[in-house]
Amino acid sequence: MVASSTITFALYLVVVFGIGVFGYFATKTFEDFALGGRGMKDWVVGVSAQASDMSIWLLVGLPATAYAMGLSAIWIGVGVICGTAFNWFFLSKRMRRYSGLLGSMTVLDFLEERVRDDYGVIKFVGSVSLVLFYTISTSGEFIGSGKILNAVFGYDFFTGVLIGGALVLVYTLVGGFIAVSYTDVLQGLVMVGAVVLLPVVGFAGIGSVAGGLTELQQVSGAAPGLFGGSAGLMGLIGFFAGTLGIGFGYPGQPHISVRYMSIDDHRNLRRASLIGMVWVIFATYGAIFLGWAAGAYVGGIENTDQVMPLLAQELLPGWLVGILMAGAIAGMMSTSDSKFLVATNAVSYNLYKRFVDEDASDRKILWVSRAVMAVIVVAAIALAQPSGVVFTVILGGWAGIGASFGPLLIASLYWERLNKWGAYAGMIVGMSTVAFWLFFDVGIVYELVPGFVFSAVAIVVVSLATGEPPEKVKQEFQDATGASGLRVDETEAVGASGDD
Repeated sequence: MVASSTITFALYLVVVFGIGVFGYFATKTFEDFALGGRGMKDWVVGVSAQASDMSIWLLVGLPATAYAMGLSAIWIGVGVICGTAFNWFFLSKRMRRYSGLLGSMTVLDFLEERVRDDYGVIKFVGSVSLVLFYTISTSGEFIGSGKILNAVFGYDFFTGVLIGGALVLVYTLVGGFIAVSYTDVLQGLVMVGAVVLLPVVGFAGIGSVAGGLTELQQVSGAAPGLFGGSAGLMGLIGFFAGTLGIGFGYPGQPHISVRYMSIDDHRNLRRASLIGMVWVIFATYGAIFLGWAAGAYVGGIENTDQVMPLLAQELLPGWLVGILMAGAIAGMMSTSDSKFLVATNAVSYNLYKRFVDEDASDRKILWVSRAVMAVIVVAAIALAQPSGVVFTVILGGWAGIGASFGPLLIASLYWERLNKWGAYAGMIVGMSTVAFWLFFDVGIVYELVPGFVFSAVAIVVVSLATGEPPEKVKQEFQDATGASGLRVDETEAVGASGDD
């Protein structure tokens, strides 16, 4: 099994590297590196936005959690799908139009110009948040890489982590956004294929989903019922905050939002959203059913993060195991590369060019981005420990980014009265709340929920307590939201009020 699975795994990596080389020759400017030249097609944006979101969390963390939780894991899927739908239907089009109007190449670029932050606070605080929390969440990706390669190929944990980190670093450094996006399409197809195939084969052998859940309860101790054994009002509130609360993170993920900014025409986001929503529904519930099916085949295991590879080895031939493990590593790569790209662009474009060298050429910024990326990869590898749980570590980073950017991005796109002081307060309060929750291990509820709520309150209170934004900013808001029409450039006419 090892020989055939290794061959198919290696062949997959050759294909990925080929896409990276293609991206290298297609990358001429920093805009190409950061946004693919704002020329990405709808099908690329639709799949890559979701693949970059899901990560190894989909194939390792979510099945492991479904294995431990049982039927109640269904609510995690509800939270993920609702958050994804909110992004596609309420944020994506306005984000593309507004960022195009302002000529923004990064999310921080957009936020700074949106509120006319002439002090550079948003770029500084936002860059710190991106580097800190993306490094944390990516360490979770590398933990998954180490555990998968250990379970299937016998590598020790840290060798698996190093292999995963090296794969991400090489092709992201080479190709930038273009390579990342097209690789995400390939990885997205492999990932969704894996999480659909395994539960179908598994439950076909078991006979029914109910039978699988019964077996699961016996071997893993998963609580039966839709609410996981939660009792009382506070128990239910905590349960829903920890499952549905995941959806609060979606509006604030720059590695997802940047996909909307990259599409060739904002009107094509309708097709992209349909593609993305179909993908996320199949992928999310496929991963949950995968975890449920594992109970009947894997039995009781101590390291639940190895549920998926152990199930694959139990049910499938070696060559197909290699492809599915490539899918799992694809999940790690598809999100890690996107996060690294956003974080390094924040440092190189939003900090280096903003505060160090305003006249830096595109070539120089490209090399600064690549140097910063190498440093972040090393830091994420250093944080990855075998005792870490993929689901928990990744969601910690997800919470930090979601609270730092989510309420602010929503306010930027939907509230004309937002000013720079409110933006400062929201970003700082959201980031600090999650950092406090994680550092002191507060528990009680998922840290994203208080972080999001406190950030939103700070934005509204501080904005209303300080002066109104300049008239020019108000007019831009009206233009970008369709009240008086908008032309992103001289040739692109866009719809009137109600178009978004």
